Amino acid sequence: MLHHTAVLWCGEIAQPGHSYQNNKWVLAGQLGGYLKTQQFFDWDGDNVRWSGSPPSVPSNGDLFTTLANGMGVPTEKFGHAAACRGEIADIKA
Repeated sequence: MLHHTAVLWCGEIAQPGHSYQNNKWVLAGQLGGYLKTQQFFDWDGDNVRWSGSPPSVPSNGDLFTTLANGMGVPTEKFGHAAACRGEIADIKA
């Protein structure tokens, strides 16, 4: 149903208070075959658990870079340059 679409549901601030912990995001769709499906990533504070084995924890900007490229907007980095490393290879098809 979402083969040519990507839907990102995100909350910038988690609970309790203005913490970054327990922050939930959902990315659905294949973006025309650009994205893999059926993946789960869980960041629990500084303890990171992945269903795969990426080299480091990607930033929000890395996700936005991947989505922009998947939509045909050539982008190397999005947001703060020091925090963004580029596309997230593990979510690309």
